[in-house]
This record gives sequence, structure tokens and C-alpha cells, in this order.
Amino acid sequence: MIRPADPDHRPPADVVAFPLRSSDGALAHVSPSAIRDYLQCSLRFYFKRVLGLPEPGSVSLHLGKAVHAGIQAYWIARWRGGDASTDVVINHYQTAFAAHEQEASVPFAEGERETTLAKGEALLRAYCESEHAQTGAKPLGVEVKLQDHFPELPSPLLGYVDLVLPAADGPVVCDFKTVAATPNVELEAFLHEGQLCA
Repeated sequence: MIRPADPDHRPPADVVAFPLRSSDGALAHVSPSAIRDYLQCSLRFYFKRVLGLPEPGSVSLHLGKAVHAGIQAYWIARWRGGDASTDVVINHYQTAFAAHEQEASVPFAEGERETTLAKGEALLRAYCESEHAQTGAKPLGVEVKLQDHFPELPSPLLGYVDLVLPAADGPVVCDFKTVAATPNVELEAFLHEGQLCA
């Protein structure tokens, strides 16, 4: 027999703020992207961040990771005084593109792999010729790790920024994103604001 709960005669419940520090290290740190995952969908956060289930591969994610590797190679070369030529950047991109295919299955349709590879190359060529890439400033850092402890969080806040450039009024933090379609600028700013403001 099922009886209705009597709110006056049940033990007090513990109020717990999620996410908690886990004993198995799954939540050894909190990152802006983990916070974004949790705010967008707590079940997705649980599957990805707590259980560690891999996300299904997508062509867009694959392209974004490989383009990121190309841009990273460009700025590391600029930072360290190496070869930042477009050909070297494209080579890093192609290597990353192939390596990511070995790591995860990518659901390319017929002919889509070649089209996607060419799209990334064109994007990187345009970036290398852009005003942003041609700035004469030497980076202050590339793939910079930022970590701090906040008493409000159960674990340290940890994040990485793609690039830090010097400027007259203080360092400029850059985080590169690719999108599959023309973006809604306000939505993209909202989705990524926590990453650069945390």
C-alpha cells in the first residue's frame, strides 16, 4: 500500500548544492565550460562530467578542434619566434584533422570529409591574413591555464584561454570559436560569457 507523505512527520532533508567534490576525482575542478554544461542541461553535465561518457562525434566539432589546433600552432610560433607561415599552420591543421579521426568516429557523409577539410583550410588562410593575426604584438601567453579557489565552490575553478595579447590598457584575452552556421552574436556572447568572465 502506498501512503501519501506526511510533511510534518518525515526526517529533515539535506540540502546539497550540485556539483559536489567527488571522491573519485571526477569533479576535481570546476571549469567555465562545465558550469555552462550544467546550466544548459544538468543531465548532460552528469553524463559528460560525472560519468565521463564520451560525446558523440560531429563534423562541426571535428572541424572546430582541428581549426583550433591550427590557430594554436600559429600563435605558439609567434610567441616562441618560430615559423608562423600559413603553410605550417595548414600542416598543423591537417595533422590534427587526421588525429581527431583516429580518436573518435566522425559521421562524414559521402564527400563531406574533403569538403570539410578544404573549408578549414580556407578559414585558416583567411585568419592568417586577417588584421587580428597580423598584429605585431608578441603574445603574453598561448593556452594559458587560469586557476583559483573560491570558498563558494567545492573545487577550484580551472580554465584555459587561447591567447593573451598585450594592449595599452591591459592584456586582451582571446578565445577562438567556430560555428557551423552564421551565428546569432547575442546568443554566442551569452553562451561564452562565463568562460571569459569567470
